[in-house]
Amino acid sequence: MTTMQSSLSLDNVKLKFKAWRKTRTRGTRIPEELWQAAINVFHSEDLTLHKIARVLHL
Repeated sequence: MTTMQSSLSLDNVKLKFKAWRKTRTRGTRIPEELWQAAINVFHSEDLTLHKIARVLHL
């Protein structure tokens, strides 16, 4: 997979987190769906946990 495709996948997950953060009430746990998306990026892309956490503001 190319770097461009890796960025797009991480960017898509980032957008999902951003949309969730706009609508959530403070103190709400991150939904399982978003955690799963972050895990999928880690398993399918050549990215470190640190980079994923930093980009997703975890």
